[in-house]
Amino acid sequence: MTTTFTPPRQIVLMREATDCEVAALATALGITWEQARDLLSWQNLPGPLENPVFGNPWNLYRALIKAGYWKRNVTLTMLLNGNCEPGKTIVLVKKSTAQQHWVVWAGINGFGMHQFYWGNSKEPCLKSSTEVRKLFTSGAPANCAFQVYKANFWRLMLVRVQSWFN
Repeated sequence: MTTTFTPPRQIVLMREATDCEVAALATALGITWEQARDLLSWQNLPGPLENPVFGNPWNLYRALIKAGYWKRNVTLTMLLNGNCEPGKTIVLVKKSTAQQHWVVWAGINGFGMHQFYWGNSKEPCLKSSTEVRKLFTSGAPANCAFQVYKANFWRLMLVRVQSWFN
């Protein structure tokens, strides 16, 4: 099943050089930049310190729980086949282990190009399947993508308890 391009209700742009996780979370959840910043406890630290501190996957998962959401993990195959919800799927793309960026997947257009909100424009960025594969698997941690959904209270409680043992 291939999904077609569906723009999110709102596209939130980055305000700093390293706040991609704030923009991606805000876009996927349909909230403001400020609300996403507060959920992530994001701060503009000196140098590139924001990425390992605030841009790690566990911090995004923690923010999802605080917002009453949870995630469905997305594999590369699911992404390439379009088996994800456009505008609700957050992907960690990497050029290398040190260069990573959170983006929102927005579906596949009529020409087979994957569309992403990169955080710097309200217009989607187009990537071929080959480019998506390379961005998804380069560096470490590899294969980090998830689709957000509104979770019920008991699911969130289970996730919180499980996090104590991880």
